[in-house]
Amino acid sequence: MSAVATILTVIGAAFIIGIGLSYLIRPYPIAQGFGFRRLPGRDDPYYRVKGIRDLASGLGALALLLIAPPHVLGVFMLVSALVPLGDMLIVWGYRGRRAYAAAVHGLTAVAVVGTGILWLLV
Repeated sequence: MSAVATILTVIGAAFIIGIGLSYLIRPYPIAQGFGFRRLPGRDDPYYRVKGIRDLASGLGALALLLIAPPHVLGVFMLVSALVPLGDMLIVWGYRGRRAYAAAVHGLTAVAVVGTGILWLLV
């Protein structure tokens, strides 16, 4: 079970780090996939805020994977699941693409919760 949790954590961290870097380097194209129907302007600082948030989330998971006991990483993952859940609810609240937000952000939250539970069971 530890190997599965490790693989899921590394994949998830790499994915969100990649998204964070995309928001820092070329933000507008990736922002189109967030789920909103309207986006801020191409140079809006929101993109950089999101990029740093995502980058830090992924690096935090990797850091805990390297130095923390499994239950600490499990709790971190469970708390971190609030981010994609919140993203989904925000997209819904602003009349974004509901099915898309559920598929992207909602399933991400489920995957993060599942990974967190695996770490708590190790």
